[in-house]
Amino acid sequence: MYLSTGPVIGIYLTGDGGLNWIFLGYSNHPGVMAAPNTTTYFIYDGDTFSVGSMNQGGGTSWVTLVTNLPTNLWPVGLQFLDPLNGWLVAEQAGVYLIYRTSDGGNTWSLLAEAGG
Repeated sequence: MYLSTGPVIGIYLTGDGGLNWIFLGYSNHPGVMAAPNTTTYFIYDGDTFSVGSMNQGGGTSWVTLVTNLPTNLWPVGLQFLDPLNGWLVAEQAGVYLIYRTSDGGNTWSLLAEAGG
């Protein structure tokens, strides 16, 4: 979505196979997104990694984590199995990198790289 302040990711939830949607809020920055459940969201834009959580009022609050990921990555994909375990595929200077986290995105381990 594009707002007057710039691009953002809008987050919507459906409980009936896509017939009806509920707007939950939007991220503070665009990027790749993963949602391991209906209350936890992760967004990475290549420099900033944020975790969103739905509050009781239905809105989403965001926290930016300080991670050990290198800067200037081009995010390709992000997937989380649950709120702790996730994988990131990113590209940097023609090399594809696969990272894994087991602590909710705070620290990442490089699993593989290809290309270049």
